[in-house]
Amino acid sequence: MFESILYDQIKAERTNSCQSFLKEYGIEEDELKKVIGLDNELKEVLLTSSLVHGLANRTSDVDLILVTSSNKITSKAATQVFNNGKHFETISFLSEDLEEVFLRLNEISGFTDHELLKAFSNWDATEKIPKKYTERIVNGVNLKWELPFFEHIPNLARIWKIHSFNNFRQCVACAILAIRAEELNSAKGYIVNGLLYIMDSIMSHFGFVFSNKKWFLQRWEHHKKYHIDMPLYREVSSLWIRAVKALSSNNNPNNVEHLYSLYRNCIEVLNVAIENRDLNPIAIKKDYLNKNPFIRESNLLINDSGNTSVVALRNLTENEIEMIPFSEFYNLSKEDAKVILCLLRSRVAKIFL
Repeated sequence: MFESILYDQIKAERTNSCQSFLKEYGIEEDELKKVIGLDNELKEVLLTSSLVHGLANRTSDVDLILVTSSNKITSKAATQVFNNGKHFETISFLSEDLEEVFLRLNEISGFTDHELLKAFSNWDATEKIPKKYTERIVNGVNLKWELPFFEHIPNLARIWKIHSFNNFRQCVACAILAIRAEELNSAKGYIVNGLLYIMDSIMSHFGFVFSNKKWFLQRWEHHKKYHIDMPLYREVSSLWIRAVKALSSNNNPNNVEHLYSLYRNCIEVLNVAIENRDLNPIAIKKDYLNKNPFIRESNLLINDSGNTSVVALRNLTENEIEMIPFSEFYNLSKEDAKVILCLLRSRVAKIFL
């Protein structure tokens, strides 16, 4: 997964990015210590976020994470500090909580893709450190210009790759459904969003994990030197140019078929485990059906077997329940596509790996 990337080179880039930013904007170590305050039990001070990835500019916050053994942390909310016209954001975490999180990363990264997604989707509700800050800690640079937790990047990168790939997959499905439902502007939005997620998935495949979506495109350009000769990179970049042009026109989005082809290619290149190599059926939770009987009178038939109910094409008898694979979304009627989109958007229905 990571053979083509030299970790020493990545580390050098990240420390240089932090040092260059601090020097350019006149931020001294003494000023950082003043912002941090006194803590005799402080284990690490980490520079994080856009500073680390070479994406910071003069308007960027200076994001700091403090790792401490002190039990005096009263809040897990970030603290905003303004000093000498600069905006600093600090947040503290216990070192023992970090250890738990790293063990959990190692555990989840060994799961099957399906189980990994289930576990990671509940991360912020079950773990002591949110996804956003877990990523920042693993990628963080300390004031000794070291990356003390970078050893955990392979585990984090695999999890992030699958998570972003699944978001991409959802967008591809919704783009096809939107075309069938004649919601052309929606389709354009799903295509753009999907391409951003697959950029993130590919970057994560190579060990570049960054949780802030607004930087996906810039990060893609920033790191192209690592994979400019990769056919998948050229395919995604070409589709992105076409998708952006489509946003400013009234024409039908004409690249949704290419998006589906990209999805199939990514399964192979990124080594994502899709059991039947196609999109599994859309499912609706049974308890929702019980609370909302109108669903039973919609254009879809419901198979009540199991914990979820399989959505089938309309006009079928209950003995002819038929699943809807990804490749057949193009054949759905306008009415069926609209209903399924409505169910997906309201989170009544979900597409599973």
